[in-house]
Amino acid sequence: MDATCSRGRHVLTMDATCSRGRHATCSRGRHVLTMDATCSRGRHVLTMDATCSRGRHVLTMDATCSRGRHVLTMDATCSRGRHVLTMDATCSRGRHVLTMDATCSRGRHVLTMDATCSRGRHVLTMDATCSRGRHVLTMDATCSRGRHVLTMDATCSRGRHVLTRDALCSRGRHVLTMDATCSPWTPLNLQL
Repeated sequence: MDATCSRGRHVLTMDATCSRGRHATCSRGRHVLTMDATCSRGRHVLTMDATCSRGRHVLTMDATCSRGRHVLTMDATCSRGRHVLTMDATCSRGRHVLTMDATCSRGRHVLTMDATCSRGRHVLTMDATCSRGRHVLTMDATCSRGRHVLTMDATCSRGRHVLTRDALCSRGRHVLTMDATCSPWTPLNLQL
């Protein structure tokens, strides 16, 4: 099937085959979406490549979904004017593993996050760095629900104010330890 539908300034063009492979291009004014999708209902596999441009907003996404082994792989890049988000995610529901790398830049605001989540052993590892103008936050967190352990290291710099915090929580032995240090901005704090 080849179909072209024009509604005012909105145009949709679709090419479909009996093998359920589909190629679609949709143009709505200055909004353009290009999608290539392949769907197999036997083994429950979906492969999608999409590029969406809305004025100065651009989204590029590559996704592969397999419901047999419950695996999702997604690469997305979103640019909204000066705002850019890049995300790489891999989700496996068989072993319950999620790996995500994200970088978000909003003008002068930058966030970088690396997260690994394993629901089998209940482990979460996250590294985040957030820069908002002169405000910088760095956080390292490790959460293990098997032994109930949370370890977090955070450093926050707000202009001339610096806060450093180390926290360790163990629910097995019921121990919570937290060390916090707050100091005004000095040249020595630049080493943090």
